[in-house]
Amino acid sequence: PDRFSVLDLGSGGGDIPFELARWAAKRGKKIYVTAIDLNPYCPTYAGERFASPSIRFLNRSAFDFETLGSFDYIISSMFFHHLSEEEIVTLLKRIDVHSRRGGGTADARSPSAERTRWLRTLGGPAPRVHGVPGPAEQRTLQGGTAAVHPVLL
Repeated sequence: PDRFSVLDLGSGGGDIPFELARWAAKRGKKIYVTAIDLNPYCPTYAGERFASPSIRFLNRSAFDFETLGSFDYIISSMFFHHLSEEEIVTLLKRIDVHSRRGGGTADARSPSAERTRWLRTLGGPAPRVHGVPGPAEQRTLQGGTAAVHPVLL
């Protein structure tokens, strides 16, 4: 799409939102990124580091994103390892319900059986939410799918 919105959960220092905005600008696409993190220092730091009219950095819990509006894509990178398996599955379900086009996750640990089931079944035969960290997780997904950015292609 030429215009789309992205919610980045647990955005930390803001690298992913910045790279997404840069990626979109290079391709003549209009992107609106909302990046949230529970640590109050992170949005301040990221906003100073990556000031951009395409990105807003907010102090908010990943479990309280619905009040921010709707998004085409909901993503996270290196965030799920801070959560319990139950929280991860809950969040994946909410991402599926609240993202208009899909989402992406990338993390350092292998998924549980229940999380793998959700990664495989969200959105029908081709999963809408892709997990992409290490080889173990890639093997569990259909075709060892690519990282977060290609989801937006």
